[in-house]
Amino acid sequence: MENQEPTVENRFHFESDVGEIHLMENRDFEDQVDKGLRIRIGSIAELQQHSTWQRCGLKYEVVLQSFSLLSRCLEIDTQFNENADSDLTLNVERFQLHVNSQMLKSHSKFFSNKLSAYVMDACLPTINLPGVRYEVFSRLLAMIHPEAILPSEEFFGSILQLAKHLSMPAASRIITQMILRGTHLNFYEVLAMADKYGLDEVVDTCLSYISTKDHLQRMKKMESIKLLSDGCSKKVFEKYLEIPNA
Repeated sequence: MENQEPTVENRFHFESDVGEIHLMENRDFEDQVDKGLRIRIGSIAELQQHSTWQRCGLKYEVVLQSFSLLSRCLEIDTQFNENADSDLTLNVERFQLHVNSQMLKSHSKFFSNKLSAYVMDACLPTINLPGVRYEVFSRLLAMIHPEAILPSEEFFGSILQLAKHLSMPAASRIITQMILRGTHLNFYEVLAMADKYGLDEVVDTCLSYISTKDHLQRMKKMESIKLLSDGCSKKVFEKYLEIPNA
């Protein structure tokens, strides 16, 4: 029997003054909603900005359904099928990724060093990457693919960690730009992650939003802030000194 792994099917259950509405993800919401009630899914912060919208509670249900990894055909998987430009095969977990070696070498010092011994060889070897998660590695490569697919925020930390290990600086720059353009991660998560992976522009942007000493006092209670590096902690302290007393 083939190995089975779960997928997630999202269901949204709304309760409002006009009754209960059950919606499935990727369905036409407005066709299922009573007239006069408009429902939109967005961040909590975004919803709070629209005070004229009708208040409603949201219950989120996750239903697990199994599927065969051997039969999956996600868009991100098909990017690494064998083609005319691919000359290198990477084994990650149970998957084979077919990539262009020159592209990989130009983005990664790790792979450049690893492949330097095969410059004169007509055929490149298959490279095994033990201990590397396919879900993270494929998303990292998809970011630098000619038909790039950007990752969701849940993978930012693991991608940055792997990119650091493989010496792929482009990933840090792309994620920096994604965060600066808008994120659903909270202030403390962003600051801690930016400090951990050296996203200096993001750190400076976070600190620029601090305008009161009360904000800094609240920061001291957050566990993630307690893990900041000495360099970032120094910047926070300097910011504290810059803010005038109320």
